[in-house]
Amino acid sequence: MAFDQFRDRTMSFGEHLEELRTYLLRALYGLFVAMCITSYFGDWVVGILTYPLLQQIEPWYRKQIALRVDTFRRAQEMLPPESRELVGVNARLEGETLAKLSESLGLARPEKPFAPLEFSLALPVADLLDKVAQPMAEVSGRWNIKGLSAQEPFVVYFKSVLGAAVVLGAPWIFYQLYSFVAVGLYAHERRFLMLSLPFSVGLFLFGVFVCYFLVFPRMLAFFLWTNEWLKVDPDIRLNEWVGFCVVLMLIFGVAFQLPLFMLLLDRVGIISHEWMAGQRRMAILILAAVSAVVTPGGDPITMIFLAIPLYVLFELGLALMVYFRRHDPFSSADSESSELAAEI
Repeated sequence: MAFDQFRDRTMSFGEHLEELRTYLLRALYGLFVAMCITSYFGDWVVGILTYPLLQQIEPWYRKQIALRVDTFRRAQEMLPPESRELVGVNARLEGETLAKLSESLGLARPEKPFAPLEFSLALPVADLLDKVAQPMAEVSGRWNIKGLSAQEPFVVYFKSVLGAAVVLGAPWIFYQLYSFVAVGLYAHERRFLMLSLPFSVGLFLFGVFVCYFLVFPRMLAFFLWTNEWLKVDPDIRLNEWVGFCVVLMLIFGVAFQLPLFMLLLDRVGIISHEWMAGQRRMAILILAAVSAVVTPGGDPITMIFLAIPLYVLFELGLALMVYFRRHDPFSSADSESSELAAEI
């Protein structure tokens, strides 16, 4: 029989608290080591977090500039020529420039140098906007993410490094949490719990990637469309966006643990597949309420983007319950339990 480090262990409530403190400290030590690694790549991490926003916001602003220029041009063309808006341009040509111009036209250079030539022009504003609006937008950097204070970039750096450290240290952190939970379980339940650890870490990372690659682009596209619909220019702050990214990705990672959580509750006999399958309507309500509470934005779109994957994961959890009931890889647990009872 394999060695079980948790066998024949009975602890008081105080010992459980001490055990919890030990595992939490180990998890924090691992998180600190991960932060030491991610802090070296902090600027790279910030760039990754802001990349989805920059990919959406710059084309959006360029489109708005083109639309506004086109709207102004159309409005000017509908007016009579004498009513169109003009802009005065003062120009000055130096004598040497006039001399080169005359030579290019095939004229003989005069004996005396040209005197500077000053003149004024009145040009239609609509003809200048195409050449002025876009360069001015490039200079002003309307699509750049802005900060409100000198210390804000450091706060953003710390948030980014911490979020990346949680993702990098997820295997170690999950192992410590699983080890603490395993203390209060039977041997076959502990074996199932520890074997599910790689899948738990995989689901966590999968949730983070789904949030980054699938949710962020579609969510940003919808929000920018809303700004365009309401004719509002977004002024996005660096600290708010990075904090939103980090929190939402971690929420997705934790929420994607739902199938394994359901399977664990089924294995220990707290719930059953039949009962859970009959509670689909209630599950939809609960998942929607949880999504509304945990999403940092507080908007219905972010809630929907979390609630839909959660319901898919709920159905996956039901399928896993059926599969493990028909193909139980821990069938030897009963024989082991009887062997332990005989030894006692």
